[in-house]
Amino acid sequence: MNQNLIIGYQTHKGLVRTANEDSLFIDEELGLFIVADGMGGHNAGEVASKLAVQEIPKQVRKGLALGKEAFSVIKDAIREADRAILEASMREPAWIGMGTTVVLAFLRGNNVLIGHIGDSRAYMLRTGKITGLTEDHSLVAHWMAEGLITPEEARTHPARHTLLMALGTTGEIRPAISYQPLENHDCILLCSDGLTEMLSDSELLETVVQADSPQDICNQLVRRANEKGGRDNITIILFCYNVGRRKVNQSDPWGFQ
Repeated sequence: MNQNLIIGYQTHKGLVRTANEDSLFIDEELGLFIVADGMGGHNAGEVASKLAVQEIPKQVRKGLALGKEAFSVIKDAIREADRAILEASMREPAWIGMGTTVVLAFLRGNNVLIGHIGDSRAYMLRTGKITGLTEDHSLVAHWMAEGLITPEEARTHPARHTLLMALGTTGEIRPAISYQPLENHDCILLCSDGLTEMLSDSELLETVVQADSPQDICNQLVRRANEKGGRDNITIILFCYNVGRRKVNQSDPWGFQ
């Protein structure tokens, strides 16, 4: 167990879907945290997301044992998960077309690597502020970057769920990977789009600063997303680095002073 971490997590099928096709993985000692959001008929989305959270840790351990640098470890692990899902879909006709998004955090000392494919997201929570660490691999995100639509239009656009990359598809994947230095009391939030579809960044932060612990934050975020309709599966991992104590008042929402 990593004594420098306090961790919360929650997954829920939401109020509309009949099954939960999200998967999550937590290994404190390895320092690896993963959220995967599966897609595909006949429960194939669940298969794809489970394969992702099984294959990536296996490949991370393999890469570390070979002495690879952390950036290459994560990149290779994501690509091997992509290959494994695609090969599984070719073996089983009911799984053809299955795929999954993935977002992960990999702790190395006081740094964290964030890797992702698709529209599951990572956020940094630091001293009462929230910052997105990923950019969606989606059609509306591309249009937004080109200045063709606004962020407000993107939130409700009919094409907002159209992905440009996902694990297990036939297209070439290019994992997005970044380093983030961690400061005392930083928190990393990983989530599937079932959360961000229902709650804006400001609503995420509002919930965070009113909660008492990482687990309470996860519980409250799921509750709020379901209160707003719960149109998709919701999965969240939140870990806080070397948290000294909980908040003591609203002027110090993180208890950092």
